[in-house]
Amino acid sequence: MAIAKAFDLLASCAFDAGSQAFGASYLDALRPLGATSLWARSFYRVPDWTDPVVSTTRLQLEDHALIRRDDWWGSAAQKYTDSINPLAAGADRLHRSFFVTEVAPPDSRPYADYWAALSEFDIRDVFVVPYFGPDGSATGITLWFNGTDLSPVELKAIRLSSLIALDTIRPALPRRPREGRRLLTRRERDCLAFVAEGKSDWEISMILALSQSTAKFHIDNARRKLRATTRAQAVARALTSGELSSLWPGVTSKRRE
Repeated sequence: MAIAKAFDLLASCAFDAGSQAFGASYLDALRPLGATSLWARSFYRVPDWTDPVVSTTRLQLEDHALIRRDDWWGSAAQKYTDSINPLAAGADRLHRSFFVTEVAPPDSRPYADYWAALSEFDIRDVFVVPYFGPDGSATGITLWFNGTDLSPVELKAIRLSSLIALDTIRPALPRRPREGRRLLTRRERDCLAFVAEGKSDWEISMILALSQSTAKFHIDNARRKLRATTRAQAVARALTSGELSSLWPGVTSKRRE
């Protein structure tokens, strides 16, 4: 029964219309089961960084995610979950599909604020389907649900159909940039690496022998290129994309003595 239900969910999906159209049609098929949004994400471990960092930018901007709630961007919930998000750690630990409530129970103290933030958008659980690549990278799709009252057959159907959905969407996800093909300039990476260390514009200008306005210029350029709204988000996305992977936790450029 679960296999038949999974094929029913996929029957109306737009397999030949591109990842964006497929994702939208798959989400529409899951809406009667309580799904409200579909994301496609990628992340990977960065050397000397304890936890994987998750990038959550939009697929239509040639980044990572498709979401059907435009009011999410810039909301307090979005800013909070950009900094605290247990799904990456769960994917890294479980290596299988899972509901986030399995790894971050809503009634546990560490995650109470996380679920309180998500409840602003009526999100009661998040289903994650990860895929781990040979280079330490991981991609996956996540589905937001406004409830978890699903039958065993429905749960199995979601698990089965989501594997096919991931296989369809995954080729369109951005890949980890290869060395020598970076988005940021060397100076932008240097400045952003010091932002990650908590340095101020003035401190960065002294270390790199730049004017304070020039240091700020490079940091703002990096933030815009990474489509980040804050410096902290720019650092997270630079780490996620590999822009800082060869520099973290320091920089390789010559510093002022």
